[in-house]
Amino acid sequence: MVLTVHHLANSRSQRILWLLEELEVPYDVKRYERDGFGAPQSLKDVHPFGSSPIITDGDLTLPESGAIMEYIIRKYGQGKISLPTEGKAFTDELYYSHSAEGSLMHLVVTHAYCTFIIPGQTPEEERRASSDVLDKVAQRFYEPPIKMRIALIDEHLSKNEWFAGGEGPTVADYMMFYPLEWFRESGWSTLSIDAYVDRVQKRPAYRRAVERGGPYRFDFQVAEVTH
Repeated sequence: MVLTVHHLANSRSQRILWLLEELEVPYDVKRYERDGFGAPQSLKDVHPFGSSPIITDGDLTLPESGAIMEYIIRKYGQGKISLPTEGKAFTDELYYSHSAEGSLMHLVVTHAYCTFIIPGQTPEEERRASSDVLDKVAQRFYEPPIKMRIALIDEHLSKNEWFAGGEGPTVADYMMFYPLEWFRESGWSTLSIDAYVDRVQKRPAYRRAVERGGPYRFDFQVAEVTH
């Protein structure tokens, strides 16, 4: 059986499609449209998490971006991704491949819940009062650590083409790219982050991943062509 990516529209699973295209691994895509801001029941039927990405490969059902990437690279990588094993490149790879989900996306998603997801699901007569409170929570507790991390990422990318400093993307890039797309769409980006996003989105493998996954809100290359 061919590996299947259960791909929720506009989600982290775009990472997995990009990785598979770079590795030239055969796969199928099953696309799911969002139910409001969340996943539909059909995706929850695949795995109780109801989050994306999820892959199925024979009898295996596996969620979590990092676990999926390690599984794919170990089983299908054929040595095409060379991960650094020493020095600063090793620690950069280790840090960025874990921090994307370990801290960064948690802050980004919680900020999104405060600023538009919860307000968007609140009855209109209660929305103004709750929005004022949630905006203050976001500004005090979530925006400062997000902006601090953006500044550190900007500094790193001003000196490195890829997160581990090598000649091509590694797991750190596949993991970090989604939050950077989010920052650009949210207006929090920087010149270095913009240049990095443009560089990735022009890669042939990334373009193929977008074609396989379907319309993607963070596809800035298409936005530049159509506006």
